[in-house]
Amino acid sequence: MTQSVSISVPPISVSIVGASGYGGGELVRLLLDHPNVHIHQVTSERFAGKPVSKVHPNLRKSTSIKFCAIAELTNCDLIFLSLPHGHAMNSIEKYRALAPRIVDLSGDFRLNNAASFERFYKQPHTCPEYLEQFVYAYPKSIAI
Repeated sequence: MTQSVSISVPPISVSIVGASGYGGGELVRLLLDHPNVHIHQVTSERFAGKPVSKVHPNLRKSTSIKFCAIAELTNCDLIFLSLPHGHAMNSIEKYRALAPRIVDLSGDFRLNNAASFERFYKQPHTCPEYLEQFVYAYPKSIAI
């Protein structure tokens, strides 16, 4: 007879930058129910100080967390960037200082070399030294 062993893993602390948009809001919704995730902070410059449910009414009964400004972010285990194209690559250094792991939902780090990025996006990448450090993956293929 085999015995199953249950290991208690502390939840990882996650911040979501750009949580007022559709992608960020869906990420909040999904992570609220994840047993191994604690949502540390969510940002919105326009809605800082307001409850997430003001922008995402579907979360009204799920959370009381409030948006904060990007300048108020503190250290966490993982940052999700749900920003418009071009914003993540222009501020990646700031986020690297706050979390050892980053998931960028935009296309800023989707390609692994600067020449391909410029060919497809018709603009140079502002932080090409980070392109090879990011891994493009489908969300269902990576476990948190």
